[in-house]
Amino acid sequence: MGHTSYRGRGGKRAGPPRRPSDGGPLLPFPSAAPIPTDRCANLGLLFDRFIRWKPGWTLDGEDKKQAFKRVVEASGLWQTGPAQQLLSAVQERQNAILASFRAQGYAVWSETLAMDWRLAVGLGRESVLDTGFATHRVYGLPIVPGGALKGLAAAYAQLVQNTRPQDDLFCLVFGSQDSKNAAAGRMVFFDALPARPPRLKLDLMNPHYGDYYQKKTDKRGCPIPPADYLTPVPVYFLTVEQTPFLFTMAARDISANEHLETAVQWLKTALAEMGAGAKTTSGYGYFGG
Repeated sequence: MGHTSYRGRGGKRAGPPRRPSDGGPLLPFPSAAPIPTDRCANLGLLFDRFIRWKPGWTLDGEDKKQAFKRVVEASGLWQTGPAQQLLSAVQERQNAILASFRAQGYAVWSETLAMDWRLAVGLGRESVLDTGFATHRVYGLPIVPGGALKGLAAAYAQLVQNTRPQDDLFCLVFGSQDSKNAAAGRMVFFDALPARPPRLKLDLMNPHYGDYYQKKTDKRGCPIPPADYLTPVPVYFLTVEQTPFLFTMAARDISANEHLETAVQWLKTALAEMGAGAKTTSGYGYFGG
């Protein structure tokens, strides 16, 4: 199939990619798309879609750092009235979902937990900026995905509480992947959302032995050792700092109501002692400690 060019209003062919209002680098949008990226508070769109490009753009230079800084600066828009109203609406919608669970007789839990320091979630996601960042698909808010929280609670149950995957309680909370008795868990782990406008910070990793970790070889074909003559390569990434998050969980079967408290305790203790997301050994991702 041939390539179909983008056509704007009236079927006319759109112009070339346009420059933002500040005259900066090109944006990957046709001139027919009136997208005010300079005032966009959706952090997910800025991070995944609105990356400014120019000839010579690289991941190793200042370009990548500036792209991250634009997202950090945009997070300040969540301190304004319209964005705060949106955050309140998101929280109200979450409360309405929990209310519907209660109305059907299901046990629910909702609690705001303070962040001990910083949070880094989604670093391993695919990203044009090399390091990822987890945001809500619609609102662009930083989140801790429910699947990540479920995995964290399951790890705590196994590693600390010595609960086995085949135990009845473990299967009831998390489900079973056994080929003969496969079943979904009876607890719903919701995405954790910021309880107040999020505060983003640009952070940095500085690996000294990149060539060694990437298993590169020298001219003779020998593996490069982790030596001090290797040049450090700064790796920038985004974090959320000192922002309380709202954690919610609900039973989706009345028979699981009595076990909600146990599942909640597993999750809360795991958040305080094991941490969520990446770089937990460096103090990231701890809540309520």
